[in-house]
Amino acid sequence: MNGIFKAALQKSLVGRCKQTDLAKMTGLSVPYINDLCRGRKSGQEEVRRRIARALGFDDYESFLDIGRLELGQAPLRPARTPERVWPEDLADFFRVPFSDHMRLSAGAGGSIPVTDGEDSSPVLLHGPSLGRRNAKNLQAFRVGGDSMEPLIARGGIVLADLKQNEFEHLREGRIYVLCWDLADGECAVKRLKWAERDQLLAIESENGFYDTIYRRPEEVRLIGQVVWSWRGHE
Repeated sequence: MNGIFKAALQKSLVGRCKQTDLAKMTGLSVPYINDLCRGRKSGQEEVRRRIARALGFDDYESFLDIGRLELGQAPLRPARTPERVWPEDLADFFRVPFSDHMRLSAGAGGSIPVTDGEDSSPVLLHGPSLGRRNAKNLQAFRVGGDSMEPLIARGGIVLADLKQNEFEHLREGRIYVLCWDLADGECAVKRLKWAERDQLLAIESENGFYDTIYRRPEEVRLIGQVVWSWRGHE
């Protein structure tokens, strides 16, 4: 497990943040983070999970899957819902609205209006895997740009909780679907942090090619927090 965590940590840090930033977000020391990255220490499970959450992974196994893939192992989380699901297996699955008519922007180009979707949505979710989340608050979006790669690939699908849309409850460092001064009806998928508490937002990409954007809260509309994603490399 130590090797898998090490590989996942090394891969997840690339283009996202420095070890010093991760240390601040987790309350750990920089030397300790460095030891984890080099595999000199394994860390207790609670610490490993804290690091995964700080890097934007609510699902710890999905975080470890990055390490498994780096080591040539099969991921535990499936890349997508199987094309064929037997009727007796559908009881635990439900459909969520899916916006795919115009691609959701994750960088320059591509957009999608936020809609309620249709009953014919192809996105099936396994209810027990989402814990206590209310399915009525969820919507799936396809990402059209590459600014969130390698975490979320162009064409990947993200699942957003539309109830998580207030700045007073902002979970700093997490990924959100949001709008700012884009064309009417366009949204983006970005990581949000406070540059100045309650005064200035840092809208960040994973892809180092894109600069961080700064906006005041009143200039940004939160659509919802991304709680699940199907990454292109899975």
